[in-house]
Amino acid sequence: MARIILIGGDRRSLYLSDFLSRKGYLTYGFAQSPGEPLTLLWDALQQPYVAVILPLPATKDGEHVHTPLWDGALPFASLQGRLRTGAVVLGGQLPKSLSEQLLADGVRYTDYYDEQVVVQNADLTAKGVMRVLGEHTDRSPDTLRFVVTGFGRVAKATVRELQAHGSKVLVAARNPLALRAAAESGADTVPLPAFLEKPADFDVLVNTVPATLFDVAVLSEMPKDALLIDVASAPFGLDFKAAAARGLRAIKAQSLPGKYFPEAAAQILGEKIQSLL
Repeated sequence: MARIILIGGDRRSLYLSDFLSRKGYLTYGFAQSPGEPLTLLWDALQQPYVAVILPLPATKDGEHVHTPLWDGALPFASLQGRLRTGAVVLGGQLPKSLSEQLLADGVRYTDYYDEQVVVQNADLTAKGVMRVLGEHTDRSPDTLRFVVTGFGRVAKATVRELQAHGSKVLVAARNPLALRAAAESGADTVPLPAFLEKPADFDVLVNTVPATLFDVAVLSEMPKDALLIDVASAPFGLDFKAAAARGLRAIKAQSLPGKYFPEAAAQILGEKIQSLL
């Protein structure tokens, strides 16, 4: 039976192991519960396997495999030397510098986080935004005024989800084509620089732009009772320290599919991974 080693990840990895097992693979998961000694992984890598699966994201700090369910640390540097030449390694959002190191070591690395997975993941992220909203406000979405910054995949999915709940949405984006598409979707629009210079009155901000837009100066103009939700990847859009200093409610809402919908998210990844094996 073909054997797959899964390393790290959040609850998605647990469901992904189940998915692959149902597809006929023998799976071994490491760093998916506290207390596992690292020697177990080194032993597993000495046995035959058809692929090693890294999590989504593969790393959060650019140095270690993302292992939120484990109480240890796994540097990529220590992992690289133990992967056999020609090994198939699949991961999500691995930085180019690390993927190039794997390739230089003779490993066959593929990033499974492609366009199809990105779009499917964006829909789950948008649903996750609604869960975050429910945890941090007692008001119904249709009574709240939203601002969504950016109009990429996650922003588009979030706007659709909010509109389905009857919410009024203002999209702030730099690209004129993005603003036109947002307007065609039924949202109000404003150029992002204009919004940052003078933020409109709103109840909830959902940032999808992975660049620091909301610094001390911008945050000082924000409504004091606003809820700020940042779903962007690092370096994020919000200056969280500045937001806390001003007493604003700022939520760092990353990996929402893995947090709220791990089984559905794992099926998306599993189907993609199976197609790559």
